[in-house]
Amino acid sequence: MTSKDNIIFYTITAVVFIGIVVCYLLFHNGGQSTNAENISTILIAGSPFLTAAATIVLALITWRYVRLTDSLLKATYKPEIVVYLRLYRKPNTSMTVYGMNICVENVGSGVARHVVFGGDVCYRIGRYARLNSADFISNGIDALAPGHKKEHNLINLKGILIEKQSEPVVITVTYKDSMNGDHDGEFTLDFNDRTVAD
Repeated sequence: MTSKDNIIFYTITAVVFIGIVVCYLLFHNGGQSTNAENISTILIAGSPFLTAAATIVLALITWRYVRLTDSLLKATYKPEIVVYLRLYRKPNTSMTVYGMNICVENVGSGVARHVVFGGDVCYRIGRYARLNSADFISNGIDALAPGHKKEHNLINLKGILIEKQSEPVVITVTYKDSMNGDHDGEFTLDFNDRTVAD
């Protein structure tokens, strides 16, 4: 238990103990003399209530720690798949040629399994390739470890000349973590973005 939990536990225990003593003093018959034997008797009679209250507090604190541990374990095994486009300049060419890749990356802390893509995966990029020309888009990915990425070159552009796309395309992805939990995501790919990656 943390020091905060200890303070809560001992405070509640002390309050229950003081409550027993106060109840004894309030309901004590004035005709009898107060002595150690009477106080001892009332404390012994009240000890089950004190024990029960302390047990309940301890059970609540334990339940809180179980929930916290469970959420930490889930965070440890949670993958996070992101899908994006990367425009890059091709080196060692006589004219400026660019490439555009579709990238799938696991930026989470756990392994992503059974990664399946949906949405408009047949989307045609101008007169060029379709999104599902990438085998991992059309066939899915069995497993993708944390920090790993898959890329596929979709098109090569001379001087970044490509007709403007009418609208961005939305890609969905579903996958499982190592504890067999389900995850999903939705990503908008804008082929009109001309920002070149370093």
